[in-house]
Amino acid sequence: MVDLTFLTTPKIVCKSGGLTSELGQLAKSLLGDNLTDDAASMNGNLPMALLVTDPGIVQFGYAKQACASLELAGFQVTVFDGVQADPPYEVVRQAAKIGKESDATVVIGLGGGSSMDTAKIVALAIHSTQSLDDMVGNEQATGTRLPLIAIPTTAGTGSEMTFVSVLTGDKGDKKAIYSSKLLPDIALLDAALTLGMPRHVTAAPPAVPRKTPYLMPSQSKV
Repeated sequence: MVDLTFLTTPKIVCKSGGLTSELGQLAKSLLGDNLTDDAASMNGNLPMALLVTDPGIVQFGYAKQACASLELAGFQVTVFDGVQADPPYEVVRQAAKIGKESDATVVIGLGGGSSMDTAKIVALAIHSTQSLDDMVGNEQATGTRLPLIAIPTTAGTGSEMTFVSVLTGDKGDKKAIYSSKLLPDIALLDAALTLGMPRHVTAAPPAVPRKTPYLMPSQSKV
């Protein structure tokens, strides 16, 4: 029998309308004592949340809802809405640069698989000295990841529950980064976000490599 370790997101919150009612408090819970009510009331000393999403999510008004929830909980918010399908390295670099310059303390990925894949890498890359190519492969990523929440707007990709991000390299080739560091701290599943999506978008299966190791040998040396 092969020994396996099942890796997935440790906290899953399922609540319709949770984007507005839960997100801010969930983000606040990840910072612990670093975000007190007194600190939240002092203008200019608010912690920064980086919201990683795409133009469509902004257009639908979901990004605005997320920002309102975060601000109510005592955050400033920086929005990066430049995510593209099969995220190119350059998009990830841009988002990480914005997160670093804004001194982000928590990262939220809101959207489909590409937004969440981008957010997962960005949360790690903000304070990492590694190149993206050096992260490619199985458990090659190093460094400390920022607190991370993933919020899917479709039901098909499952990126909010996995430790893989699929990107597009500088030469146009697909790159997969597998690391337990990429598992979000919290997955917020808000069914209301899927109501306006076409059926085929909501139910689309994940476009990830067939051998994605959701179940990993305990002593894998891949």
